Amino acid sequence: MFQRFEYDKNNPLYAYEFISDNRTSYKIYKPLEKDKRYKWMFSGGSQADIEGLDQLNLNGDVLVLTKSLKDCMCFRLLNIDAISLQGETNKLDSELVNKLLKRFKKIIINYDQDEEGIKNTLRLNKEYSFEYFYIDKHKDLAEFIKQEGLKEAKIMINKKING
Repeated sequence: MFQRFEYDKNNPLYAYEFISDNRTSYKIYKPLEKDKRYKWMFSGGSQADIEGLDQLNLNGDVLVLTKSLKDCMCFRLLNIDAISLQGETNKLDSELVNKLLKRFKKIIINYDQDEEGIKNTLRLNKEYSFEYFYIDKHKDLAEFIKQEGLKEAKIMINKKING
């Protein structure tokens, strides 16, 4: 099935490509779409698609597990590696965790501080003993950056990660 999407400068559209097990899928994002049913669209994606995985450095001190591709991109602006599952309720594969822990000294969870985010943060903390933190004063890192600025976001995140 082929679906056509139109965009212009007042209604941008972004496509993210995932390649997994020799198959390609896309996640389409329309940030200004009023109808939430059409804000995100998928073409053949699965829970196994890990957002941000292909953009990671080879190794590092910290990897943040966050809740969205948008937040992965925001962490990247701060020079911090981040990945996201396709949803906060999705299971984190233990084989992937083992591979990532060979590349990064620690994984830290940063989900939203709402009911679903807290529940799944605590589930992952219990399962893997990952540290976690929440964003101050705002829903997520993208909102924090928009309201407080990149410099303040870097200060806040470095305090969270480094104690």
